[in-house]
Amino acid sequence: MENISPRRSPERSPVRRSRGHSRPPIPTFSNLSINTNQAGESSSSQYALRSPTSPDSPLGREGQETYRDTLRRTFRRRWANWGNSEAGEQKFNFTIRMSDTRLFYSRKSRPQEQFNEALQYLNEIQGIRRDSPEKTAEIMSQCIQDDMKLVIFGSNMIERAGLNLAETIKMVDRIFKGQEVDVGERDDDYQMQLENYIEAKHSAQEAENHILRTRWEVIQHARALWFLTNSFVIEQRPLSEELIKETHKILCTNVSHPKYDTPWQDYAGKYRNHVRQPGSKQMGAEVNAGGTHFTASQMVPKAMSRFVTELNNKIEEATQRGALDPFCLAAWACADFVVIHPFLDGNGRTCRILLNAITMRYAGIVVPIGEHDEERSKYLNIKRRYSEDCDGEGEFAEMVLDRGTARLQAMRDKVKGSMRLR
Repeated sequence: MENISPRRSPERSPVRRSRGHSRPPIPTFSNLSINTNQAGESSSSQYALRSPTSPDSPLGREGQETYRDTLRRTFRRRWANWGNSEAGEQKFNFTIRMSDTRLFYSRKSRPQEQFNEALQYLNEIQGIRRDSPEKTAEIMSQCIQDDMKLVIFGSNMIERAGLNLAETIKMVDRIFKGQEVDVGERDDDYQMQLENYIEAKHSAQEAENHILRTRWEVIQHARALWFLTNSFVIEQRPLSEELIKETHKILCTNVSHPKYDTPWQDYAGKYRNHVRQPGSKQMGAEVNAGGTHFTASQMVPKAMSRFVTELNNKIEEATQRGALDPFCLAAWACADFVVIHPFLDGNGRTCRILLNAITMRYAGIVVPIGEHDEERSKYLNIKRRYSEDCDGEGEFAEMVLDRGTARLQAMRDKVKGSMRLR
């Protein structure tokens, strides 16, 4: 859970206000399942994701798509929801354009120059893709998967969860290939973690529980990211509260609450107004950090309804205008979601999954945040000031734009480099 909290009354709308004036709108535009038993618990420690296109068969078997296959097919057909694109029976001609207001970026920066740089990389990749769709789709899908591993690692590190980078990459790679993962596998990494934890004066049982938990945190994070990007980006489903709840349920499956040891079945995919406060017989769990509170539990359903409606309205308006700033939209959604804090735990990771679903759909990339200590500190400081003082939103949009531009440049370089080797 993020160590930030908004000072707001229970009735306050989740729409933020900045420095005493109304916040201008962002220039707007516009199955995967898990093997579980009837109780909703995982049928084994090795349960696998199922294919989005073939929900009755596990991934990785002959004739079934892996996530890599799905991404490659999607990028071959279209790349991001811009240019000449289709969604169902509707056809759009989107363009990427920076927000009309500078309030969404830091006034100390030069966002237009950086945005133009990002757009240049987008156009270069799109041009190469038109000339060589098969090879470009292969490279772009691999870039997305590599960056998703960094997304999962960085997001977990912000919450002091999960595994180190090498172990995270190894485990997520197996998941994206459709391979089954046994969290209890006693490999060399497991034995090293076990010995280190015991040396830190923990019992063998505590050490084993810790290892299993950190592995589940990586596995479920990968599955949750996969689920929402598949639903929102590839299947082009509109964002809904149900999608958010299902994403959170997948994220927290097999992971009890770290502070209260609440079983995952009691809070995963459930708003706080439906969760019993630890130590209380009353329904409606409250969360706080630093002595301040997030949205009161009884107001969470209304706050989330407003949040989803506003986000979809922004996308619909952008559809009509044909122009979108994906970095501002993603930053706004991530920041406003976390100040609502709709769940007992996992809110920070869920908001960053949402951020990356938006950047992937509208910019064709994911944006890793939190890989390094300095970046994690900067991110948490921005989020704290945003929630407490209505300050820092421009810095966060700038961070998303900066990281997004870097990922687009890296993708452009790999695509161009591959073309030169042909």
